[in-house]
Amino acid sequence: SKTLCKKSHPFHKFGSGNLETLGEGPKKAGIDLRAELLSFHEKYYSANVMKLVVLGKESIEDLEKLVETCLSPIENMDVSPPVFPGKPFGAEQLAKRVSVVPVKEMRAIELTFPMREIETLYTKKPARYISHLIGHEGKGSILSLLRELGWANDLSAGEARSCTDWSSFAIHIDLTDDGLEHVDEVAEIVFAYISLLKKAGPQKWVHDETATVADMSFRFLSKRQPIDYATSIASNMHLFASEHILAGPYRIYEYSPESIEECMDFLVPSNMLLTVTARSFEGKTDSKEQWYGTDYKLEDIPTDVLERWGAASVDSELVDGRLEFPERNDMIASDFDLKKVEGIPKGECRLLQNTPVLRCWYKPDNVFDMPKANIMAVLQTPLATESPETSVLGSLFVQVLNEHTTEFTYLASMASLHCSFSMARKGIEIHVSGYNHKQ
Repeated sequence: SKTLCKKSHPFHKFGSGNLETLGEGPKKAGIDLRAELLSFHEKYYSANVMKLVVLGKESIEDLEKLVETCLSPIENMDVSPPVFPGKPFGAEQLAKRVSVVPVKEMRAIELTFPMREIETLYTKKPARYISHLIGHEGKGSILSLLRELGWANDLSAGEARSCTDWSSFAIHIDLTDDGLEHVDEVAEIVFAYISLLKKAGPQKWVHDETATVADMSFRFLSKRQPIDYATSIASNMHLFASEHILAGPYRIYEYSPESIEECMDFLVPSNMLLTVTARSFEGKTDSKEQWYGTDYKLEDIPTDVLERWGAASVDSELVDGRLEFPERNDMIASDFDLKKVEGIPKGECRLLQNTPVLRCWYKPDNVFDMPKANIMAVLQTPLATESPETSVLGSLFVQVLNEHTTEFTYLASMASLHCSFSMARKGIEIHVSGYNHKQ
């Protein structure tokens, strides 16, 4: 998307840097790159645009002295950080289809929609509401229908870019071979679901479910490495109000149907860049990306196709009513009380049952005291490694099992309950994890 945005916008520039942009290019233009870097540092290295987090075992007084000693020399020059001049995408850059030749074998489409900045909407998080519904994998979802048609294997949706004055929302779909032959129909199904969401309007029960799970995630966060935690909080200080610095990335503080509708209004065919990626485009492109050498072809999406997508409906012959809101999630935990475990040393496992057909171990969490459980089971069978054939058949069975349980396990995962099947040396492994209450 950087290559295809307005060439006058800073977002169009190469972001990584190489010998051409950092060495030969500046030299030819008579630019002293080191002098430019020092000039940038002198202009913007100012205390008023910095945030600091200090995490340590020392007392607050000792940490304050350390900060004063090391950082007092930094001047406050009262500078304003640079901002983007306008938006990187306009009407001329949108309603386009770009066909891309990848390095590895893959088939995918991505629908990208530029939209307003959403950093200031962090208390409402409208993009999370939208991505929860569009990216859902349960019954009645986009992915469920695409899998039923044999056109897709996976789908993800959410915020792709977030800058101070613009952002973008993207829907990425991994296609099958047959799905690559039906790109227009796949896009039509996406827009039919978007039409369903717009017609129904924001649903408070959907917000309440996502907000509840977000609260749970923050309340029972796992411990992180100190350097990662301190760095993330320093970044948060640039984005969130002081009272939201710790929980801001996780919690949804308020329900705002107006913000949801405003962001949904950007999800229209005329405001979209459609990227189709497949090795089958090799030899059919006419452009090469400047920095990575990727072959691609950029085309206008025909007006009749845009109109068809704009009028997409769940009642069409293609969709036939098979798209709908997800069912209400009854697996979200609400009881986080811990059961007391006495007489068991910390970190010790107990063998509860030992028979010729069953061995059951139990290890209570009396160290971290989290209302979560992990259940790991192995269904042993000598067939798992009896021969290459049985090993492959076992792996295929596990893949089919995971595929056929997706609609249920995805709904569980939205409640932070996780279940997976895998092939192991001794047989099939089943792993269930999450909050105790609804396991």
